[in-house]
Amino acid sequence: MKANSAPLGDARWFPVPKDILSASLLEAMESSACPICSARQRSEQSFFFSLLWEGVNDPSLRHTLRESLGLCSHHTHELGDTARQPWAGALGVAILYRDLVDTVLIRLHDARQRLARRWLPSTPAPTWLWKTRRCPPCEVGDGAVRGSVLAMVEGLDTSLRFREFYRQSRGLCLAHTRQAMAGSRSTQPSGRSSFGIHA
Repeated sequence: MKANSAPLGDARWFPVPKDILSASLLEAMESSACPICSARQRSEQSFFFSLLWEGVNDPSLRHTLRESLGLCSHHTHELGDTARQPWAGALGVAILYRDLVDTVLIRLHDARQRLARRWLPSTPAPTWLWKTRRCPPCEVGDGAVRGSVLAMVEGLDTSLRFREFYRQSRGLCLAHTRQAMAGSRSTQPSGRSSFGIHA
């Protein structure tokens, strides 16, 4: 078959995927789990590995954790499970949570000073006192899902061979099936396709 007669998109996916995300997606489709769920889990595990392996004393990462005041309940348990791995240990978690406790104490002290000097507006729960961003691994996982869904939609929309590969897999979970179905395809004047995920 001539190169210019190949179905649109097959050149990107086969015989070798053109990027890490595509390769990971194809690999995940060989397992029994939803490939999008697998992508999320891998990205979150990578975050925890980086955090406990070399990120405990990273100033920018520590600043991010201060802004979020730590992790959500789900990822706090995940962090605990990761800390039980032989390569990790509890010292990194202890350092991080000591820093978070100090952050809360400083904010509470500052709030007390503001109240004493009547600087604080009379609001029942001042938002500046608490977290100013989401749980970091939640953000990382959401980014992995968005990228993987976009890649999945592109593959299904443009590649006959990818579609066949998908048919042989276990498919997506219900939540990610809905996200993929919300993917849009619009044809540009150039003849190329653009893909997006609607909120």
